[in-house]
Amino acid sequence: MTTTSEAGAGTGGTTALDAREPYRFFRTGEEETLALRGVSLHVQRGETVAVVGPSGSGKSTLLACLAGLDEPAGGYVHIGRERISHRPEAQRARPRARRIGVLLQSGNLIAHLDLRENIRLAQAAAGRRRGAASDIAALLDGVGLRGRAHALPHELAGGELARAGLAVALANDSDALLADEPTGELDGRTERRVLDLLKSRADAGRGVLVVTHNTEVVAFADRVLVLRDGRIRTGPLWAAPPRPMTSASSSSPRALSRPSTWWRTHRMGPDPDARQGAHRCVRPTTGHRGRALAISRPDPGGSLRGHRRRSPERRPQIHPAGRGRAA
Repeated sequence: MTTTSEAGAGTGGTTALDAREPYRFFRTGEEETLALRGVSLHVQRGETVAVVGPSGSGKSTLLACLAGLDEPAGGYVHIGRERISHRPEAQRARPRARRIGVLLQSGNLIAHLDLRENIRLAQAAAGRRRGAASDIAALLDGVGLRGRAHALPHELAGGELARAGLAVALANDSDALLADEPTGELDGRTERRVLDLLKSRADAGRGVLVVTHNTEVVAFADRVLVLRDGRIRTGPLWAAPPRPMTSASSSSPRALSRPSTWWRTHRMGPDPDARQGAHRCVRPTTGHRGRALAISRPDPGGSLRGHRRRSPERRPQIHPAGRGRAA
């Protein structure tokens, strides 16, 4: 994985998505907000690119312009060899539906249509013939929703909704798949399943671009772009001071190659069994394909922000069976 400041244009045959200097501004009265300030990037076929950055940096605006859902004020966007920017909506709707799969944080499904009809609607928008029931069943089976073809969106749980939206995004086998926080509200098991599905699309020769805050997504991407103030920047993803690795994690070659600024140390509250002020630390966790993401670090001083140490004589006494005072 690499972190880059700007992606140059690739060759037309191998580039799934190519954007050259798109910029976007919003005007309210006399005030003007520059959301994008000339962001050049490309996504090759078979590549997964993650776009990270603080809230308000322009990530969602960038994704909307790349997907053809919003029109940039300048620059251009190509999907494969076809330009989708600066064209009338009626002309870009068909190539957008045919060449781009979009997974948003919400609103991926039509509320009054069941899951099968949502998929057929996406196929019809791309000009495809009505999909056979067996093909739709195979698609739903691939995202783990076998038997849910006739379920309405309000009948699906949170993880099911995310996978249903992904099924709709994959309905046309598009050249590029764009996802906005695809794992934002998912539990760990569903998150890993969605990441595996995204990775499988890249392995099948499609370009995948993911806007995210999630370090799990960052870990599985081939390339990372850092967006700040509407521009792609160089530098670390998070300005956290480097921390030494523990012996448990140093045995992993992939963990050794990961920049130290990506490590996260998690701490819990005071351990009631600790007698010397030590605190419990979360064990090392792993991300996609076993890549280390969290490193445990001891806290010999026994002090955590927001917690005050109590002397043994001031600790609350636990009475047997919770009945009154100890004799």
